[in-house]
Amino acid sequence: MHHAPRHDRPSRTLLVLTAVAALVLGLVAPAQAASTAKISGTVTTDDTHEPVTDTYVSLYVKNGTRWDYKTETVTSDSGAYAFGKLAAGTYRLEFAGFWGAYDPTTDTYAKYAGEFYDDQLLLAAATDVVVGDGKAVTRNATLTRAGAVTGRVDGPAEDAQNVSVTAYVQDAKTGKWESLASSGVHEDGTFTLDELAPATYRFKFQDDSGYYRTSFYGGASTVADAKDVVVEQRETVDLGTVSLPLAGRITGTVTNVAGTPVKNVDVFVEQYDTKDEYWDTVAGVTTRADGTYSVGPLKTGAYRVLFQPRSTYLEEYYDGAFDGNDAKTVSVVSGEVTADIDATLVRSTTVKG
Repeated sequence: MHHAPRHDRPSRTLLVLTAVAALVLGLVAPAQAASTAKISGTVTTDDTHEPVTDTYVSLYVKNGTRWDYKTETVTSDSGAYAFGKLAAGTYRLEFAGFWGAYDPTTDTYAKYAGEFYDDQLLLAAATDVVVGDGKAVTRNATLTRAGAVTGRVDGPAEDAQNVSVTAYVQDAKTGKWESLASSGVHEDGTFTLDELAPATYRFKFQDDSGYYRTSFYGGASTVADAKDVVVEQRETVDLGTVSLPLAGRITGTVTNVAGTPVKNVDVFVEQYDTKDEYWDTVAGVTTRADGTYSVGPLKTGAYRVLFQPRSTYLEEYYDGAFDGNDAKTVSVVSGEVTADIDATLVRSTTVKG
């Protein structure tokens, strides 16, 4: 057997010195720690102990003072989930809600509320899952039978169905009320929020169309003053008929000098900002086919109204002013409609030189 001459092989000492020099000079990057940590577990129901299948589990990672969404997975037929190849760090887990067995007698499914580990409703209140480098930890979860809240928004159906209903829960650490879930209102004015975990809630009603003022259950204007609603397992709480306060609004009709309605005119409501000393646009709408408009919601105050045609006509302010400084202010009272703020538009002319 033949061996290579010794001078063809670098000495062990030389290899070590070369490696050290390379690190010092930045020629070779230090090896990164392998991401080999793992979080796994099983999700079941609290009453029947059946596996929670085909349900999302989300993973959040701590990034400074905030929690960033990292990834998600789906539970298996046995309710198992796993997150592998994780770097050492601090994580939090979220388990989505689950529909269980179907009950033909009631034509409903057993619904279970989602949660953060461990039995928390808010990410901010969840329990940390700390994983060391290369370590595996197990975190199981048990989902609780959900409750529900129903009710009906009083008012015309075409306006009520623009309302959204949002459930808030209180963060025990900060005392702040945080939004948890929301639902729209059906054409008949009814609403339902199901899959709610047993807890104390407060509810906000918000109308994006501006017909109603935003308010909270119990007639409050802020979540801090809203009325508590306690929801238990398997319980449906009926809030009854909820009467929402009307917002302040401005209505009117836009026509031309011949009295013909003008559609697709942009109507802007401006309010003076005393701090920055300028007129700020606070609401806007477009005239309908019959030239009418209704714009809001507006708080009690003084406003000016700008009519801005998209072609053919000159823009003007109420009442017939072509300069904002000459506009007539319009007084609005919250909960009331200021009507007959009309405009008669004048056709623009082209001056040829």
